[in-house]
Amino acid sequence: MTFGPSVRQRLDQAASARRGLFMVKSDLDEPDTYLRHLKQDVGGHDDIPIGPLADAVAQATGLTDLTLTPMPVPATFHAAFSAESPDGNNRVLVRAARSARPELTGAMALNKAIHAACRDRGPRTPAILHFDPSHDKVPFDYEVVEFVDGATLAQREGDEGAFCEGLERAAEALAQCHGIAVSGFGPLDPAAVVDSTPPLRGLFDSWGEYL
Repeated sequence: MTFGPSVRQRLDQAASARRGLFMVKSDLDEPDTYLRHLKQDVGGHDDIPIGPLADAVAQATGLTDLTLTPMPVPATFHAAFSAESPDGNNRVLVRAARSARPELTGAMALNKAIHAACRDRGPRTPAILHFDPSHDKVPFDYEVVEFVDGATLAQREGDEGAFCEGLERAAEALAQCHGIAVSGFGPLDPAAVVDSTPPLRGLFDSWGEYL
């Protein structure tokens, strides 16, 4: 994907802001009203313009007349929707960035690169079908992800055998992903996805510099 000057500038700003963090999710302060959403079954979707987002997804993917329904579990820094065609034959997951914080800009660009790296290692991760950081159609980053149906670990808790099997498979996949070689240390550099090969690298040259 070609990144325009405005996107490159936002990614550079994100890289600079991330250098002041140790762990992104633990170091960022968010308003209590936002954090309370995370305790609810569905939260944090009211500020997302669903109509324009559905139109943007349709233009990007060719999937028309999609109905976007909030997913029944909250996400941390984005809103997640199930998008389904009227006949039920097409279904994808749409994720929209909720936070305008510079530290989080480019998170979806990194997500695309991370998914690709994981798939190369073997774990079956959902394909990123489309990613748009341009803000031309909607004023936030969004991505369209392959919808993978199945049961979560939480849904398997009532069946110990199924739960343990799922936990073991998840642990194996996680171990494979943790084996991916990434240059540098610390938070991943969102600006690296523009033109680096490989695209994943930490913001610091040494562990000591990161600390």
